Amino acid sequence: MNVDLAMTALDGIARSPITIAAQANEIVISGSPASLKELARLCLLVAADADDGDYFELQRNTHLTGASPALRVKVSA
Repeated sequence: MNVDLAMTALDGIARSPITIAAQANEIVISGSPASLKELARLCLLVAADADDGDYFELQRNTHLTGASPALRVKVSA
């Protein structure tokens, strides 16, 4: 994964944190268009040079709103 691009994406999400909520049988991820684009960029970066076990994690009160659970997106073969 290109660490510089990943850090840029994480900085973008930190400026406008994402909210994650569990509702009935679904997980809802919401945020500004810019933050969701940065989340998509992180997913593409981690999948581009996929090694089993590569991941990124978004932290509460930094990348996510305070009530949101942490989010880990992991590559698995």
